[in-house]
Amino acid sequence: MRRGGAAVHSAELSMGLMGLLTSLLALVSFGTAGDQHTPGGHVTAVLGDSVKFPGTVNCSLEKFELIRRLKDDRPLTVATLVGGDWEPEEEYRGRFQRSASDILLTRVNYNDDGVYEFTCGSDVVLHITLQVFIISNNNISESQGATVKLSCYSFTAGQPVKSVWWERNNKPVFKLNTSNGNITYGMGFDGRVSLASDWKPTGDFSLTLERVQPEDRGDYSCFVQKEKKERGIPAVTRLKVHPSQNTTSTPPTAPPPQDTEEVRLWKTSFIVTLILLILISAAVFRWWILSRRSDSSSGPPAAGPSTAVEMGLLNGSRGA
Repeated sequence: MRRGGAAVHSAELSMGLMGLLTSLLALVSFGTAGDQHTPGGHVTAVLGDSVKFPGTVNCSLEKFELIRRLKDDRPLTVATLVGGDWEPEEEYRGRFQRSASDILLTRVNYNDDGVYEFTCGSDVVLHITLQVFIISNNNISESQGATVKLSCYSFTAGQPVKSVWWERNNKPVFKLNTSNGNITYGMGFDGRVSLASDWKPTGDFSLTLERVQPEDRGDYSCFVQKEKKERGIPAVTRLKVHPSQNTTSTPPTAPPPQDTEEVRLWKTSFIVTLILLILISAAVFRWWILSRRSDSSSGPPAAGPSTAVEMGLLNGSRGA
């Protein structure tokens, strides 16, 4: 009985494994069949670069379009084939080019990210997933007085944007209310910060900061209010500000050269000699002043008798 039960258990286990393998094969076959029915692919592009779509897809019907699926699955027409030429929609004009074998989408922006479909009539004949990568510098070092751009991106295609704002160290820098166009600035940023005018079709909310100052350094973040608040990409950008290289500064003064023993001896002798000359000059000048005074006091005697004898003689001569 034990051997029979083991055999039955082994047989059931084998049948279960076969059933699981059959199911997996069916799933793989279904996926392959789906791919053959609607071929697709995956392409990538760096922000600002160009991306190629295959241009050899054929359609015998009059309506042949390239559309993209928004995040809510709504279709958005990119271009329509008319008379053998692709005519892009207004949003894609100037960025849509056709070569011999490819369709080229130039200056890729963040809103270009998504699923694209070539439709022939009502049938999808090819779908392509485009993934847009962002290469940004999250650590920026700039000179005082320069202009700097702080990157921020958020997907806005087919999504209403209520407001967008920037913060530095969690304090307000700039805020745009898209419903009325009202702009408010944080303290010290009035007239120095701005957003690109094409933020709506491109999803580019990068902030331009002019005349950067040392007090502008810090961690910057941007936020976009859609149905809910979203943080932009990259999440944080750190700004460092260093003194401008054009700023003129007084070069350090070199210490005066040390005098040698011979120079010091010469200086001492000169000072002593100068003092002696001054003292001698002062003595000579004093002697000259005193001699002048002595000459003035020893002048010729006054006229007239100065003794008693002389007075008597003078009186006798007068009586005769």
